[in-house]
Amino acid sequence: MLIDLQQRDAETHKWEQVATFRYAHMAVEAAIAFSKMDKGTYRTLDHRWVDDGIEVTTIINGNVITA
Repeated sequence: MLIDLQQRDAETHKWEQVATFRYAHMAVEAAIAFSKMDKGTYRTLDHRWVDDGIEVTTIINGNVITA
C-alpha cells in the first residue's frame, strides 16, 4: 500500500490524507470520482520507486492535470 490519496482543504490549502491504495490506477480513479462529485482538488502520491522519487498526480474538477 504505497499510493496515498490526498485532498486539498479549500480554506487552509493543506493536504489531508484520504486513503492509501495498493494500485495507482485505483487511487487515480477514486480521486477523479471524488473530484467530480465535490469539485475539489485531489492528488495521488506514488511511493513505489524510492530511487526515482515520489510521483505526483493532481486531479482538479475531475480532470487529471499534468505538469
